[in-house]
Amino acid sequence: MRGFLISVSAGTGCYRHIQVQADSTLSNLARVILWSMNFVSEKPCEIHMDNRIAGPAADPDTVLSSLFVKKGQKFKLIYDPEDPWVFQCSILGPTEDETIETGIVRKEGRAPVQHEDLDRDYDEKSYPFIYPEIQLNRLYKKAGIKPKERERLELFLQAMVIFYNVIPVSKAYEIINEKTGVDRDVFQDYISIRRHHPDTYHVLNLIDPDGMDIMRHYLVSRSIVFNKMETLSKILSGQQGKEWFVPPGDPLTSFLDTAYLADVRYTKPLYHFLRNRLHQDDKKACHIVNHTLRDIHDGTSLDIQGILDYMEWYCREKPGFTDTSIQEFIKIYNELYNHTRMAYNCGYTPQEIMKINPPEIPNSLQLGESIRGMLKSGEVDPVEFRELIETTAFPNENIRTDILRQLDEIVGPVKSASAPAKKKVGRNDPCPCGSGKKYKNCCGKPKGAK
Repeated sequence: MRGFLISVSAGTGCYRHIQVQADSTLSNLARVILWSMNFVSEKPCEIHMDNRIAGPAADPDTVLSSLFVKKGQKFKLIYDPEDPWVFQCSILGPTEDETIETGIVRKEGRAPVQHEDLDRDYDEKSYPFIYPEIQLNRLYKKAGIKPKERERLELFLQAMVIFYNVIPVSKAYEIINEKTGVDRDVFQDYISIRRHHPDTYHVLNLIDPDGMDIMRHYLVSRSIVFNKMETLSKILSGQQGKEWFVPPGDPLTSFLDTAYLADVRYTKPLYHFLRNRLHQDDKKACHIVNHTLRDIHDGTSLDIQGILDYMEWYCREKPGFTDTSIQEFIKIYNELYNHTRMAYNCGYTPQEIMKINPPEIPNSLQLGESIRGMLKSGEVDPVEFRELIETTAFPNENIRTDILRQLDEIVGPVKSASAPAKKKVGRNDPCPCGSGKKYKNCCGKPKGAK
């Protein structure tokens, strides 16, 4: 006996026939059952067999063949016992196929939606059916794609999805072709087959109306598809019109290196802050840094208050934030955020995007009706307002000139209180007219005096 053929039902009209190897553990069986229904394993699950919990909660490493299962035997998988999804299963029989590979051999009906916000009309063009490994291997062989070539392509594609989260197939080909010289037809054939085996990423049709051109599809991270669909539209809109950052040298190494997402100059301060100010051990500090870095990269980071709340909760066993440490943390976090490579920015950091596309600086700034009214009524002191404008740093000096011009139009010419007063000329001082005489004998002489 090499393996088992198992029927998995999620309700009337929806079932999958899966095959698993006899030496599969119950933990692995649970993952395959969930995978066959397009579920992501985020919660605990239990396999109930013969009115008892057989695993994986009880004994996840138990091998399937050791349970003496037989044809017709029924069991069920309960996913998330607190809010359960129940999948009814039965053994259809053993298999002696020496080339058995874990996978789906038959599929009927649409799987239930794990998350309500992911509900959508099923469209084969956008979300293709899943093929079993045996069928995929036959298609690869028929297309003439050799195993080593597949392995190299798959490694590159998985690495790019880790780095970009979402990337057009055409752009992925451009990057891979530049580094490996892969043939376009081979690449297209591989993607066309690979889309029927969503594993770490999906090949989805997001913009092509007829769905025929595989090069117009997108590679999308599995975590985005199943956990963060609201992030997908944000990433797609952010990528519009931007150049794609490709790491120099061997991009494969950089794609797979989490540390490449942000320079150590910006991750170290957060690590030391967690260790010294929030008193976390090395393991927990590293975990928080990596988690924060990945959230920023994925575009799922919270606002500052949300991040502070998360830090307070995660570090709740140690002394929390003080007013001083909050300001210090915000400064550290903002520096990390501005220097982290983001999927939203096609792999660039916000700082790099600012250099590539610097924001347009205006030459003027129009005072609103509210401030105009307060200046006219005296509610805002025109003299103090002028001093404020004269001392404020503006990105463009024309803005200061324009605001002062508007101030003069609203309340008339206003002298700043800080302007130097005119010096009074003494009677015996030289006359400022330049005659050389004393002031009292020149311009300061009383009118009518001879």
